[in-house]
Amino acid sequence: MPGMTKVVPVEISKEDTLSDINLYLEKHMNGLPADNHEERQAMKNSILIKSNGCFLWVRLVLEELKDVYTADEIHMVLREVPSDMDAFYSRILEVMSQQEKGSELVKAILT
Repeated sequence: MPGMTKVVPVEISKEDTLSDINLYLEKHMNGLPADNHEERQAMKNSILIKSNGCFLWVRLVLEELKDVYTADEIHMVLREVPSDMDAFYSRILEVMSQQEKGSELVKAILT
């Protein structure tokens, strides 16, 4: 039909996405909570591997890492944050619902 735009699906490989995520992490490496370059590099590699090619997951993990200060907290975030986005969202909602401040808003959103 004239005037209709044809939609052409394009598949982006996981390897291409991981390459882009690696560049993104390189740019944000100085913001990672680590004592030295080697620790930052190890943290970056851990995030890259666990991301499974999901940019949103990386962004959310970097946000969580902004709120931690000790090595134990850093390792806990990297160990406990699920790679699966559905599980990650569930974890975020669970944490929000346990916070006293704003719990009514969380309950309203979840309802």
